[in-house]
Amino acid sequence: MAHPNFEGGQGRRCRDNRQKFVSCDTGLGHELARRLDALGVPVFAGCLFPEGPGARRLAADCSSRLRVLPLDVTSVQQVADAVASVQAALSAASGTELWAVVNNAGISDMGEVDVTPLEKFQQVLDVNTMGAIRVSKAFLPLLKKSKGRLINVTSPFGRWPAPMGSAYCLSKSALIMFSNVLRMEMKQWSVAVCTVDPSGCETHITDTECLKLKYFGNIEKTFPDDKESVRQARKKNCEVSLNVMKWLTRGDFSKVIDEMVRACVGKNAQRRHTAGFMDTIVFGTITMEPEFTSWLFWTIVNIIYR
Repeated sequence: MAHPNFEGGQGRRCRDNRQKFVSCDTGLGHELARRLDALGVPVFAGCLFPEGPGARRLAADCSSRLRVLPLDVTSVQQVADAVASVQAALSAASGTELWAVVNNAGISDMGEVDVTPLEKFQQVLDVNTMGAIRVSKAFLPLLKKSKGRLINVTSPFGRWPAPMGSAYCLSKSALIMFSNVLRMEMKQWSVAVCTVDPSGCETHITDTECLKLKYFGNIEKTFPDDKESVRQARKKNCEVSLNVMKWLTRGDFSKVIDEMVRACVGKNAQRRHTAGFMDTIVFGTITMEPEFTSWLFWTIVNIIYR
């Protein structure tokens, strides 16, 4: 989180001092924290590993306005401790309020429904969906007071089904609906609820080697040794899908960070942020007929890559 002393992402001063909370070990959260700090926005950076390399980089490279807090979004106690730390900081800095909370902690897994163990579904949902719900509920009292913003980082795959990605798609789809309902409920409190849909970002979630290991592990657990031919066929399908993912992802996700900054401190809060004109058009179109477009896309991909 941070105090947005700035609006519009271009450094225009807000009318008062307010603060924001962001999850920041790696990837989008890490870069968002750095960008907001560079804009002069005080940030509380929630890190799963507060002594890890990501947190150390933030502490070394950013200003004293940024503070690292330990935060495991699956832990009710750590979420409560984060709220207490933020409240203490707000009390110490007279006249400041919490302006925005960004829920961007996320993990992924890979496997068809019949391959993915139930515990993997639970794990992904616990972080991506329940984690955001835990944090949102804990910080809503402070956001109601400031009439601030809650930003949930969702995904186009919460609207567009991807084979072998059911756990991740489910978690993001549920988060989108949670955001839609919460937006309606928070209108009376003048709290804006936004979603940001990053697409094709090269982060730890899209690490193809890591996903491959997860998939192969799921396969080994699911199919007995006498099903080796089935295992190999499934692994081949996985490698095709991962090759496509690697081709679609990009290392430069500055446009996504631009949208996240707008969602946090932009003059007007939008309901949904999608990075880039083409992404907006493409994903806006394909989600009109998600099952057909997903089937068509993956059919073409399998023809090309085989």
